[in-house]
Amino acid sequence: KSYKDKLGQIRKLQTMHKEDMLKMSQMTRKLTDLKRKKVDLQRKLKDENKTYAKWKQQSDKTIKQLRKIQREKNIQLQRHKTQLNKTESALKQKTAALVHLKKRQREMEQKKNANFR
Repeated sequence: KSYKDKLGQIRKLQTMHKEDMLKMSQMTRKLTDLKRKKVDLQRKLKDENKTYAKWKQQSDKTIKQLRKIQREKNIQLQRHKTQLNKTESALKQKTAALVHLKKRQREMEQKKNANFR
Protein backbone atom coordinates (compact mmCIF):
# COMPACT_ATOMS: atom_id res chain seq x y z
CA LYS A 1 0.00 0.00 0.00
CA SER A 2 1.05 3.49 -0.52
CA TYR A 3 1.95 6.07 2.00
CA LYS A 4 -1.23 8.06 1.26
CA ASP A 5 -3.41 5.04 1.90
CA LYS A 6 -1.69 4.39 5.19
CA LEU A 7 -2.01 8.06 6.15
CA GLY A 8 -5.72 7.96 5.29
CA GLN A 9 -6.15 4.86 7.42
CA ILE A 10 -4.33 6.52 10.31
CA ARG A 11 -6.55 9.59 10.08
CA LYS A 12 -9.63 7.39 9.85
CA LEU A 13 -8.48 5.43 12.90
CA GLN A 14 -7.72 8.70 14.75
CA THR A 15 -11.23 9.96 13.99
CA MET A 16 -12.72 6.67 15.15
CA HIS A 17 -10.55 6.87 18.26
CA LYS A 18 -11.81 10.39 19.02
CA GLU A 19 -15.42 9.27 18.54
CA ASP A 20 -14.83 6.25 20.76
CA MET A 21 -13.20 8.42 23.44
CA LEU A 22 -16.16 10.82 23.27
CA LYS A 23 -18.58 7.91 23.63
CA MET A 24 -16.49 6.54 26.51
CA SER A 25 -16.57 9.87 28.35
CA GLN A 26 -20.34 10.15 27.79
CA MET A 27 -20.83 6.61 29.08
CA THR A 28 -18.58 7.35 32.05
CA ARG A 29 -20.68 10.44 32.86
CA LYS A 30 -23.88 8.42 32.52
CA LEU A 31 -22.43 5.70 34.75
CA THR A 32 -21.38 8.27 37.35
CA ASP A 33 -24.83 9.86 37.18
CA LEU A 34 -26.53 6.48 37.58
CA LYS A 35 -24.29 5.64 40.54
CA ARG A 36 -25.17 8.99 42.16
CA LYS A 37 -28.87 8.34 41.56
CA LYS A 38 -28.49 4.87 43.06
CA VAL A 39 -26.85 6.31 46.18
CA ASP A 40 -29.56 8.98 46.42
CA LEU A 41 -32.29 6.34 46.11
CA GLN A 42 -30.60 4.15 48.71
CA ARG A 43 -30.37 7.13 51.08
CA LYS A 44 -34.00 8.01 50.41
CA LEU A 45 -35.06 4.40 51.02
CA LYS A 46 -33.11 4.34 54.27
CA ASP A 47 -34.74 7.61 55.39
CA GLU A 48 -38.20 6.32 54.46
CA ASN A 49 -37.56 3.09 56.36
CA LYS A 50 -36.52 5.09 59.43
CA THR A 51 -39.59 7.31 59.10
CA TYR A 52 -41.84 4.26 58.73
CA ALA A 53 -40.21 2.56 61.72
CA LYS A 54 -40.80 5.66 63.86
CA TRP A 55 -44.40 5.93 62.67
CA LYS A 56 -44.98 2.22 63.28
CA GLN A 57 -43.49 2.43 66.77
CA GLN A 58 -45.62 5.47 67.63
CA SER A 59 -48.70 3.85 66.12
CA ASP A 60 -48.15 0.64 68.11
CA LYS A 61 -47.62 2.68 71.28
CA THR A 62 -50.84 4.62 70.68
CA ILE A 63 -52.79 1.43 69.99
CA LYS A 64 -51.40 -0.16 73.16
CA GLN A 65 -52.39 2.91 75.20
CA LEU A 66 -55.89 2.95 73.70
CA ARG A 67 -56.34 -0.76 74.42
CA LYS A 68 -55.23 -0.21 78.02
CA ILE A 69 -57.70 2.67 78.40
CA GLN A 70 -60.47 0.54 76.86
CA ARG A 71 -59.66 -2.35 79.22
CA GLU A 72 -59.75 -0.01 82.23
CA LYS A 73 -63.06 1.46 81.11
CA ASN A 74 -64.54 -2.01 80.63
CA ILE A 75 -63.39 -3.00 84.12
CA GLN A 76 -64.84 0.20 85.57
CA LEU A 77 -68.11 -0.35 83.71
CA GLN A 78 -68.30 -3.92 85.03
CA ARG A 79 -67.72 -2.63 88.58
CA HIS A 80 -70.50 -0.09 88.16
CA LYS A 81 -72.85 -2.77 86.83
CA THR A 82 -72.04 -5.01 89.78
CA GLN A 83 -72.61 -2.15 92.22
CA LEU A 84 -75.88 -1.26 90.50
CA ASN A 85 -77.06 -4.87 90.73
CA LYS A 86 -76.20 -4.97 94.44
CA THR A 87 -78.03 -1.68 95.01
CA GLU A 88 -81.08 -2.86 93.06
CA SER A 89 -81.13 -6.14 94.98
CA ALA A 90 -80.88 -4.34 98.32
CA LEU A 91 -83.62 -1.91 97.25
CA LYS A 92 -85.91 -4.80 96.24
CA GLN A 93 -85.32 -6.51 99.59
CA LYS A 94 -86.02 -3.30 101.52
CA THR A 95 -89.11 -2.58 99.41
CA ALA A 96 -90.39 -6.11 100.01
CA ALA A 97 -89.70 -5.75 103.73
CA LEU A 98 -91.49 -2.37 103.78
CA VAL A 99 -94.50 -3.82 101.94
CA HIS A 100 -94.56 -6.69 104.44
CA LEU A 101 -94.34 -4.27 107.40
CA LYS A 102 -97.12 -2.07 106.00
CA LYS A 103 -99.27 -5.15 105.48
CA ARG A 104 -98.67 -6.27 109.08
CA GLN A 105 -99.34 -2.72 110.30
CA ARG A 106 -102.69 -2.68 108.45
CA GLU A 107 -103.55 -6.10 109.83
CA MET A 108 -102.69 -4.91 113.35
CA GLU A 109 -104.78 -1.77 112.88
CA GLN A 110 -107.68 -3.85 111.58
CA LYS A 111 -107.42 -6.14 114.62
CA LYS A 112 -107.21 -3.12 116.89
CA ASN A 113 -110.24 -1.55 115.26
CA ALA A 114 -112.07 -4.85 115.45
CA ASN A 115 -111.26 -5.17 119.16
CA PHE A 116 -112.58 -1.67 119.89
CA ARG A 117 -115.96 -2.39 118.33
